[in-house]
Amino acid sequence: LLKPIVDFDAIFIPDSTRALGQIAPMLAYHDINKVTLIGTNLWNTSSLIKRGQKFVEGSVFVDSLLPEDAKFKNSHFYREYLKTFGTPPGVFESQGYDAGLVLRQIVTSGVRSRIGVKEQLNEITGFPGSLGTIKTNMRRELTRPLVKLGVMDGAIVKNPDSVFKEN
Repeated sequence: LLKPIVDFDAIFIPDSTRALGQIAPMLAYHDINKVTLIGTNLWNTSSLIKRGQKFVEGSVFVDSLLPEDAKFKNSHFYREYLKTFGTPPGVFESQGYDAGLVLRQIVTSGVRSRIGVKEQLNEITGFPGSLGTIKTNMRRELTRPLVKLGVMDGAIVKNPDSVFKEN
């Protein structure tokens, strides 16, 4: 067989760690080793390392939450959630909490109509959310900070040193 012609630096795999666990070893089997695997927040789980093993080393993805981040674990939201429910909060819990905070602020400011709520939502800038500052972008979407994550030495780490593997 002919050797594969690998003239790209990265492969975006917008799927779960289950699919990645099948794709990554097949790439290595076909001698496609010097490309960076890029994924989504679906990869931010311990199953990334378990399923992907050595084949996901050097991969990168983004998420709004790093569960082991000391800043997050020391936040008021994290401590109160853990105390109340006995389990650490995840992304959905954080988003729900932030949505409730935003709506509470809008309602307590005196807004009483749907149009008023919409206008206030469109003007959010610098709102202190559970994972960082929340703001509304040009498409009227609430955004929160993203964290660059990657796999180094068999663990998910924040701000990995190298995004792309050397050829």
